[in-house]
Amino acid sequence: MESLKKAVFTTDTFEIELVTAFTDMHPDWANLTTLDDALPEVPEPGWLWHDDDLLVTGASRGGNLEILHWNLAADRWIRPVEDYSGCVLLLETSEEMPSAVDVYRMLRNMGERGLLKQFPRSSSPSPRHGTEWSTSQSRCEQSSELPSTPPSIARSASITPARSSSAVRTSGTDTQRVLPYGGQITVDGPGRRITVAY
Repeated sequence: MESLKKAVFTTDTFEIELVTAFTDMHPDWANLTTLDDALPEVPEPGWLWHDDDLLVTGASRGGNLEILHWNLAADRWIRPVEDYSGCVLLLETSEEMPSAVDVYRMLRNMGERGLLKQFPRSSSPSPRHGTEWSTSQSRCEQSSELPSTPPSIARSASITPARSSSAVRTSGTDTQRVLPYGGQITVDGPGRRITVAY
C-alpha cells in the first residue's frame, strides 16, 4: 500500500522493500464466502539475483513479454534499439503462463534484434499463478513452476546478458509493490536494493 501511495501522490524516491509474506493463489469468485477469509500466505524467500556486481540507474522500459513480442513481430510501437541504451528492463509474463521454452524463444528473438544488450539491468516478478490452477496449491509450490527470467536472458543468443533481479513481488501476488514504468529506477546489485522515483 505504501508504494501505491507514493506512486499516486508523490514524486519521491522510494525503496522497494521485501514483503514478509505473500500469496499467489486465486480465490474462487463463484463462492460467496470467498471474502470471508484471506488466502493462505507463504513466507517471502527473498529476491533472486543474477550477476549482482552492478549498480544501475535508468528509465524503466518493458511490460508484458508476450505483448512486447507481438509488437516486435508487427514492427510497431518499438523505438530504435539505441533509444533503450542504459534503461532498466522490466518484464512480466501473463496469466496465460507461457512455457519456459516460449519465454526463452521470445527473449532470444529480442536478443537477435539487439534489444537486450541495450539494458544493463533487468527485473522481473515471479511468474503468475494462472487462473487454471487450483486454489489449493500456491504457484510457487507447483512442481512445473517456470524458471526465472534471468537465466533465460543469459542463455538467449547473440546478446550481452543483462544483470538481473527476479521474483520481485510486482504483479500476480498479494502483497505486491508498484514499480514506475517510464520512471527512474535504481537496481543496486552489491547492496541488494531497488529504489524508484515515481
